[in-house]
Amino acid sequence: MTRLANTAAFTLQQRIFSGEYPAGSLLPSQRQLAEELEISRASLREALSMLETLGLMQVLPGKGMRVRGAGQSMSQPLKAFTLPGQTLNLSPAQLIELRLVVEPAWAALAARHCTAAAHAELEDVQSAFVAALAQHDLQTAARMDLRFHRLLSQQSGNPALQGLFAQLDAAIHYSLQLPFTQLELQQAPADEHAAIVQAIVARDEMAAASLMRDHLLSAARRSRLDRPAGVEDTPWLCTSGA
Repeated sequence: MTRLANTAAFTLQQRIFSGEYPAGSLLPSQRQLAEELEISRASLREALSMLETLGLMQVLPGKGMRVRGAGQSMSQPLKAFTLPGQTLNLSPAQLIELRLVVEPAWAALAARHCTAAAHAELEDVQSAFVAALAQHDLQTAARMDLRFHRLLSQQSGNPALQGLFAQLDAAIHYSLQLPFTQLELQQAPADEHAAIVQAIVARDEMAAASLMRDHLLSAARRSRLDRPAGVEDTPWLCTSGA
């Protein structure tokens, strides 16, 4: 995505959150928006595509783009993964619950098996993540976020855990985009990733697991999801107190 498109998407996102474009309203025409933002229609279409991906807009054939606003798509079921004969549909909150079970284990095992090459790979992804956030390139940021979590599953050294991520890939990719709809909190995931990387490099399995758990709970709050039920009363999810 071009820098002009990123800037336009950021401007439109601010207008949505400020209420200038209220939920349910139609956006001005592409011609009008392109003139206001002083960009080409091609760049504008890129910006609108990103906002649609983030769930902030919906295409209405023959009418234009309707503003959905933050939070309107967050209760929609996610087609998470397919087992023989069935497809499981999870809500974002249910997906967070599942991730709370498996991802702290990925982080802990990544710490156990950490190598110099693995560390370098994590740092490369982290640098790209930070750079994308600085440029307000939220689509690239979401891809780097996904790649970070995928790397931890790969670095766990457990083929079954790696396979589980492959099954959940699409649903996790969607859920990772939700926190980026809060402008003031967009830097937080990168800071949390940095702390997880530090624990992994130190080979501190418990810290890596605890920080991953905290990261997932923070992501749920940033996504305006309810706190997963029973977490505080479930000792095997509370790694920091084990």
